[in-house]
Amino acid sequence: MSDAEPMSDRDDLEVVELSKRYGSVAALDKVGFKVAAGEFLTLLGPSGSGKTTTLMAIAGFVRVDSGSIRIGGTDIAREPPERRGFGVVFQGYALFPHMSVAENVAFPLEARGVGRAEREERVKAALDRVQLLPYAERKPRALSGGQQQRVALARALVYKPKVLLLDEPLSALDRKLRSELQWELRSLHRDLGVSFLYVTHDQEEALTMSDSIAIFERGRIVQRGTPEALFESPVSHFVADFFGRSNFFPGTAGIAQGEAITVAWEGGEEPVRTTAAIGVGQAVHVAVRPHRIRLSDPGSARLSGTVIERSYVGNVLHCLVRTPQRTVVLVELPAINGYGGAPDVGACVGLSVDRGAAVAVPRAERSAKDGTAQASAALAHAGPGS
Repeated sequence: MSDAEPMSDRDDLEVVELSKRYGSVAALDKVGFKVAAGEFLTLLGPSGSGKTTTLMAIAGFVRVDSGSIRIGGTDIAREPPERRGFGVVFQGYALFPHMSVAENVAFPLEARGVGRAEREERVKAALDRVQLLPYAERKPRALSGGQQQRVALARALVYKPKVLLLDEPLSALDRKLRSELQWELRSLHRDLGVSFLYVTHDQEEALTMSDSIAIFERGRIVQRGTPEALFESPVSHFVADFFGRSNFFPGTAGIAQGEAITVAWEGGEEPVRTTAAIGVGQAVHVAVRPHRIRLSDPGSARLSGTVIERSYVGNVLHCLVRTPQRTVVLVELPAINGYGGAPDVGACVGLSVDRGAAVAVPRAERSAKDGTAQASAALAHAGPGS
């Protein structure tokens, strides 16, 4: 059962046109979004894209050049961090090594002048929630990385903030522990009803945990939506490439047909759905996810090619196929008894794209190059379930 306090639009967090420059570099360029009360929003992007700067500006640790940060309509952009009422969980835990676990969790309550009896009660409840009550008297150095992060989480929750800010809190943990804590954070979010604003560069983590995702590129939000919407309907080459792997087939846009445009590409000339503004004659890429391509007989498909590499990664097989136009295509297949059923290197195969799987995006300058290196890197670095 949830013990969350009722949330209302008075608890909505709204960020309006935040801008921040470091010399000639625009770290934030009119960043704006809203986190509804109780929502789990993830800020996702590569290193240096502006996501952590945004979070630190909201927390009050980075002063912006312009823009506003509002809670329930009240601008708090000039308030000091301690008066903003946010819980913050840092990537590096930020625990006091000389204090016990209980003292670390109690620290923000002491700073706010909360009485001893109430303080002890809240600390006990917070530690119990993150399953660390038996460790209350230990020092942080006696805990594992996952336990230290739970302490940091308890400290952020102990004074019942309406919004919790989390800056890559799981990035230092190993894959198995990271996966376990992802489920714990989702459970906490559901039980508490607190808004979560979560920063990560890990696409799988964002997919797993979020109600909504905002993707950052060069200090701007380039697309926001549900995990499903972003994965299935990217608006740009960057989003299609960064948010999961994609194959890119060069083509030329024709006339619009409802929510699709006619595209002349290697697969022929056909309507391809798009969510981007694309004009007639514009150079585009037709993006297709690796798991939406099936291998078939070369004579039965519009596309064909030669298998140039393959890799077994546990639950799936990855095959690289080079087409006659020298496009290198990554195909993801279910693994059956190792390489069972997979074509050998050198085999000629057909490539069938699932209906509705292709999406047209404007062609990026860098993507006009031969895709061999990019596809090979995807094959080399792909891991089980990645």
